Amino acid sequence: MTDFDFEPLQPISRRDLQNYAKVSGDHNEIHLDDRIARAHGLPGVIVHGMYLAGLMTSRAVGIKGAGKKIGKVKFRFKSMTLPEEQLLLGGRYLVDGSDLALEIRNEAGEIKLQGRFTIV
Repeated sequence: MTDFDFEPLQPISRRDLQNYAKVSGDHNEIHLDDRIARAHGLPGVIVHGMYLAGLMTSRAVGIKGAGKKIGKVKFRFKSMTLPEEQLLLGGRYLVDGSDLALEIRNEAGEIKLQGRFTIV
């Protein structure tokens, strides 16, 4: 098994969330408006889960190996992410190198997202 060091991701800004909402069509206000997010018991706006999944998938595409494709993808959302939170992404190959397990966590080690990618 090959491990990939956890590397910092670019912090996700409120502008990133607004842009993501525009292109994805996900205008749920808990991602865009602090007042509404707090009214739903959140500490403020939270990052779209699928935004994180997109960052992770982009990394998986970059490390999968030349001439190989990603087949099946599975995500497990573990905890909410706040804008500007410092995130790290890393992981490892599983089994015989045909599966790739990645994880996004914050600097405190709290897991935000786990993903498993089958390489074909």
